[in-house]
Amino acid sequence: MRNRTLHHLTLGKGKKEHDIHALKRLSPKELRQGAPDGRQVIYVWDKACYDFRFWHNVKQSAGVYFITLEKEKNALQTMGVRSWDKTASLNQGVLTDELVGSSNGVMLRRIICIAPDTGVQRVFLTTEMTLPPGIITHLYHRRWRIEKIFDSLKNKLNETKAWATGSVAKTAQAHFLCLTHNLLRRLEQVLAAREKITNLPDEDRQAARLEQQKQLALNAGRPWPSTWNAFSKPVQYSVKLIRWLRSSITLKLPWHAALPRLRALYSKL
Repeated sequence: MRNRTLHHLTLGKGKKEHDIHALKRLSPKELRQGAPDGRQVIYVWDKACYDFRFWHNVKQSAGVYFITLEKEKNALQTMGVRSWDKTASLNQGVLTDELVGSSNGVMLRRIICIAPDTGVQRVFLTTEMTLPPGIITHLYHRRWRIEKIFDSLKNKLNETKAWATGSVAKTAQAHFLCLTHNLLRRLEQVLAAREKITNLPDEDRQAARLEQQKQLALNAGRPWPSTWNAFSKPVQYSVKLIRWLRSSITLKLPWHAALPRLRALYSKL
């Protein structure tokens, strides 16, 4: 979420293994993903991640925290209400910030907020107790960018199935996909920094979408959190970039000959 890079965590066993079982096979060091000592590591996971005792244990042993959506059948008991700065722009839309207890004795933090554009209420659970509630909700909101990366791998890079059935082949495929993703991101950085080539049409569409969301919130009289103003570049690969790269490799075009073709593709005209 910080640098838009991708790396392989672990493989699921079988077709229907639960995420949490795969995560439990990782050591505390693997869960920290190389983060230096003293830095918190936060996993932002979907609401199927229900083993609160596991998350409590990795918080205590490895400084690994989690954020998720509450499931309807969690049956958590409210233990107390937390105070937060209701005037801070980043906390706009937060309705409650409270402590809750699970049936197996784990203390969690539950935050309820309302989306400014749609008015939909979401309930978040986390083991992180220090960040402002608006930051917790913002981190989960940005999780959707990761889902878009998976969509790009499947639909734009055509990686829709495993190359083989063995774990070694599947692991190699995962590493190659991560490598391809990171090289594409690095290519975009080089194009922007050295050649001043960016995908302006896509960036303009994302900016227009942000303005549309602001207008929806304004029309409904809902507060607009400042965290939603953070404009970031699209995470999905442009089809134009993929086509340009494939054709350039196929035609064996040198760098200076390939660049004008991409500039033309990214033109607003």
